Amino acid sequence: TLWTNTARTTQVTADGDLVRAMDDKSGNGKHVTEATNPPIYRTSGGLHWLEFDGTNDKLDVTSIVATTDVVHMFVAGQKDSPANFEGFMVIDTTGTSGGQRHIGASVGTAFIADARSANNNASVTVADSTVTTVVDAVFQNNAFGASVNSIKIGANGGSFSVRASASPALSNIGTPTLSIGRGLTNVYFSGKFYGALIRDEELSSGDRAALVAWMRAKAGI
Repeated sequence: TLWTNTARTTQVTADGDLVRAMDDKSGNGKHVTEATNPPIYRTSGGLHWLEFDGTNDKLDVTSIVATTDVVHMFVAGQKDSPANFEGFMVIDTTGTSGGQRHIGASVGTAFIADARSANNNASVTVADSTVTTVVDAVFQNNAFGASVNSIKIGANGGSFSVRASASPALSNIGTPTLSIGRGLTNVYFSGKFYGALIRDEELSSGDRAALVAWMRAKAGI
């Protein structure tokens, strides 16, 4: 459910309405809000999305559910500027020197999963043929039964691109802020946002496929 005010008392009803709050459907009550620079609700041809301007539009919520070892993030979006690096969504503990988990749009038709800890970052990219994509990324500490950090990213349910390394260590992200429409170091997203999901576990291959198919339908792909 989308709302025109952060108090969540007046629902969005028409194309062009400002979206100052969006409900969390998990039951945890972590609704994202933004009073000053909200995105815009758009609808056309039976599709519905949020339009972010790439300058300062975002939606935030603080102290989302804590996770220490694994997080699986999904986002469906369409970027406006393939020439630019942009941030779809970030879990951000304490700014650029804290534990961060980020999904973004890289240059061209590539998408990036990036983790940052103590000002060191690790990333992996995946290419896709379109700018409208369902991207998912898994960030895991102590992967494969060893002191290895794994980051993997896939587009439209395809095979994961994987990066596994012992350095830099992915710090405990604690109870961080979730931002939609913003990425690492305040890199903002310009384009259409159709939806997102975050889990504190990696989805099975069957659940991943089902969720990606549902999100692709929401994005008209």
